[in-house]
Amino acid sequence: MSYLDELFSVAGKTALVTGAATGIGRMAATALVRAGASVMIASRKGEDCVKVAGELNGLGGPGRADGFAGYVSSEGGIAALVAEVDETRPRDTNLSSALRLHVLEWAKRGTSSSS
Repeated sequence: MSYLDELFSVAGKTALVTGAATGIGRMAATALVRAGASVMIASRKGEDCVKVAGELNGLGGPGRADGFAGYVSSEGGIAALVAEVDETRPRDTNLSSALRLHVLEWAKRGTSSSS
């Protein structure tokens, strides 16, 4: 593996792609699976995400996809997505620190938005 391949490789990494049931999100998830990443596909269309994950896994690439419902249009939805990932996904999975800190800040304020 060349230096640049090693530097920018996503092989063996875990990614969370929201809005991945269609469009640009699906294209990003496809590229990540083809590049060897383990991809969590989430959108408000959970059943569609499961279907897309199955299709991506059928491509024969080195990566793997897992689809589930996840809403990111509200504070409550983001908090639920973080909880879902924390509870059911491997411990080496990390959401971005900025996202996690933002959710924690909402929790500290006691702010609750409807999902």
